[in-house]
Amino acid sequence: MAIVERKKQRARASATQFFRKLENLPLAIGSTLELMSSLLVTCEDESSAESSLETRRLILDIAQTQALALKLDTEKGIDNNILWPKNSDIHPVVKRLNRHELLRNLLEYLWSVHGVSYYGIQESEEDVGFTGVPEDVPHYEEDGWEEKLRLFWQLRLKGEDPLERRAATKDIEAAVDKAINSSVVKVEDESMDLIYGCGVTACSRPFYSVESACEHLRASHPLTVASLETQVQGQFYYENYMSNAVAPAEDDSPNHSAS
Repeated sequence: MAIVERKKQRARASATQFFRKLENLPLAIGSTLELMSSLLVTCEDESSAESSLETRRLILDIAQTQALALKLDTEKGIDNNILWPKNSDIHPVVKRLNRHELLRNLLEYLWSVHGVSYYGIQESEEDVGFTGVPEDVPHYEEDGWEEKLRLFWQLRLKGEDPLERRAATKDIEAAVDKAINSSVVKVEDESMDLIYGCGVTACSRPFYSVESACEHLRASHPLTVASLETQVQGQFYYENYMSNAVAPAEDDSPNHSAS
């Protein structure tokens, strides 16, 4: 998964640059975010229904973008994000920002570091750098749009990096192909020509190439293929679990009996 690791390294470098820039001077705000701000009510009449609604949306968007930043930072090994509170402590830079400024910086951070367009409801799978701000604005006036926005990002908060998921799927598929190829057996017929069998005990059909034997195995013995897939997926799960820094040691597992 070299491409996944490159994406993580790029994100960490971009995050460091972003935080350094934020600590030294206010980030430039693009026209898109200025337009977004104009859509958020800034009047002082907090008693009006419209103002209260927009204030609620602003607070919810801040909370969700902070949660996204934390989630994506954790995936990529970024542990110094000043835009979300750590142990209930708010960074001095963040304390100087009003709500609109905080949201603006969160939106730009998600885009430039993680390739996430929050209001565009999309996350790039590409391992490339992003600059500026996404050309997307909220569409709260559209029926169902707000629920779509919340649901999409709530699912992402419970999910994983789409690039990592895609890379893992490819790795598993390659491992399954290798397992199927390994199941093919070599057999010599009476004329001493080399032929192949699919490896299933009850099947004696001969083939004159590994590819033909593999195709037959996939088409005619789905239970065998399913068993191989399960074994491969189980091995991937075990390797990922054991490489997880927060996974408990084997000696600490509930089924481990003291000697």
